[in-house]
Amino acid sequence: MSDDRDAQDYLRLIWFFESVLSHVERGADYIPSQLQPLPTVQPREYGAPAATQNPYDAWSHQCTLSAAAPSSHCLQGRAVTIKDNICVQGLPATLGAPAPILSNQNKYPVSPIDATVVSRVLAAGGTIKGTSTCDTALEP
Repeated sequence: MSDDRDAQDYLRLIWFFESVLSHVERGADYIPSQLQPLPTVQPREYGAPAATQNPYDAWSHQCTLSAAAPSSHCLQGRAVTIKDNICVQGLPATLGAPAPILSNQNKYPVSPIDATVVSRVLAAGGTIKGTSTCDTALEP
């Protein structure tokens, strides 16, 4: 087989690969059903506490999330804070890093999913009160 023929075959392979990647890139992000957020009683809104209410910078974001229809009541009446490197749908994830490191838009990405642990806390009747600050895990 000649080098020209190898080059043509390789070029066809690259074109095919490029068309597949373009198709995948244009498609919607796939989110497995296990990561779909549970419906909550309250809207998934968050806020950052004032510096006077957060003197040790322990809170990253605050919210109040309870499942609309929990499957058990094991954690009913319990408040839980989620570490900021775990996805909570609707809340930004800072991963302990400045926003420019995580996004070219200079703002933190908002999670489209609930991590399994978040879904389980909500399903067990717990209330998620927010996310706690990571210890500059990815900061230079």
